[in-house]
Amino acid sequence: MFIPDGSGSLIQFAAETKAKNMFYGRYYGSDLGMIGTLPWDPTIRRPYKMSIPVVGMVHGDKQNAFISIVENGASYGEIQAHPAGVTTKFNFLYTTFTYNESYFQATNRAEPG
Repeated sequence: MFIPDGSGSLIQFAAETKAKNMFYGRYYGSDLGMIGTLPWDPTIRRPYKMSIPVVGMVHGDKQNAFISIVENGASYGEIQAHPAGVTTKFNFLYTTFTYNESYFQATNRAEPG
């Protein structure tokens, strides 16, 4: 699997994965207009921002492959990569689009919203 974080990352297929969770990453980073604060935890190593709206996967050397290039709506796009063994026994990779995002809007100084 090809993930375009920073200069690009490859997730190799394996019979048993070392991954403990899926990879989710928004193209061009979080929408800062929709979040109040970024959670900060010194023990978490955050991934690089997605540099280009492209993902791809190849089954093996000189075998079937695909590349997906998002031409419109990339600012709403998110990569979701699931290595085999985390949720199912299959590797899968796709792009989702979030157009309506939940957010908090304060309505008075007592903080309800």
